[in-house]
Amino acid sequence: MRKKKLIKYGTLFLIGTLLLYNILPMGDYGRGMGSGLALVLFGSILILAFIIVALRFGIALYRGQKDYDFIPLLIIACYLLIAWIALAADGHKFWTNKVLGANIENQHTSGGSLTLYKNNSFAATRLYADFSETFQGNYTIVNDTLYLERDNLSKITDSLFTTQYFISKKDSTLFAKGTGFDNLKIAP
Repeated sequence: MRKKKLIKYGTLFLIGTLLLYNILPMGDYGRGMGSGLALVLFGSILILAFIIVALRFGIALYRGQKDYDFIPLLIIACYLLIAWIALAADGHKFWTNKVLGANIENQHTSGGSLTLYKNNSFAATRLYADFSETFQGNYTIVNDTLYLERDNLSKITDSLFTTQYFISKKDSTLFAKGTGFDNLKIAP
């Protein structure tokens, strides 16, 4: 009996973790059709499991059983709550606030956006037609210069982003320091 519970709990943790892996913005990550399909698959399995476990719990209560195992219901509910919060944040870090958002100005390159967060972390996103890649790191601002603390940022983004930008509040623009990089327009 104990082994059966361990398998049941382990399966729920695995499915819930796979669901959260696809939607929590942690580390470098890519989003596209594959991650969308994984979200639908694992989300559907978890929602279906929640309905089944809740029905069994309701039937057990109706029959007067007092030894019903409600732990799977709590596990599933926690994972669904975290997933709902992460989806409501729309790909941003829900545990910190957004300080600044900026987008690539050049229409001839693939799109890109830079997001700075209150906890001194950033997310540089390269946008393609059918997917996106997000690279994360930390930043500092000294005087009017933004320093993105990621050594290989220009290499991994194919020179879409650089590690230093001059902040012009008057023009609402981040001017790239160095040649071959596009400026970023600060979003309102």
